[in-house]
Amino acid sequence: MAAIRTPLSELLAVIGEIDEPGTLDGGDVLVMDGEVYVGRSTRTNDSGIEQLRRALEPLGYRVTVIAVTRCLHLKAAVTRVAAGTLLVNPAWVASDAFTGYRRLTVDPAEPAAANALAIGGAILLPAQHLRTRARLEATGLAVIPVPMTELAKAEAGITCCSILLEVP
Repeated sequence: MAAIRTPLSELLAVIGEIDEPGTLDGGDVLVMDGEVYVGRSTRTNDSGIEQLRRALEPLGYRVTVIAVTRCLHLKAAVTRVAAGTLLVNPAWVASDAFTGYRRLTVDPAEPAAANALAIGGAILLPAQHLRTRARLEATGLAVIPVPMTELAKAEAGITCCSILLEVP
């Protein structure tokens, strides 16, 4: 943990840890405005979620738990693709949990397409998801296709390969 804590402490004001028996996978954490959605999955347990809640609520965040049962982690089923807009696979996650947000759905033939990443005004999307790309572009969103076929074999996606930090 020290190998990560030291460089991050130069960029972030607050750094916390999840203690055993808690587990928390970054792929199960989706931040939208002041809301933090946390997927309860095989990689994130109730203890980890409660520790995260205790750390974030004093900072003004509200933590909402989402059951993850049909995929590896939450961001395989839903990601933020623009301000106030989510890309969702409703077959893998109850999209009604995300009230107040615009919800775009993946093409049913591309169930893993929700694992996308909004960065710099564009959406990084696995290149193989042509139908979902067309849906996003039809709404005016810019999409950059990224080759991800090998990582997709292990249900890894763009969010799994990224750590985004907003540094002032």
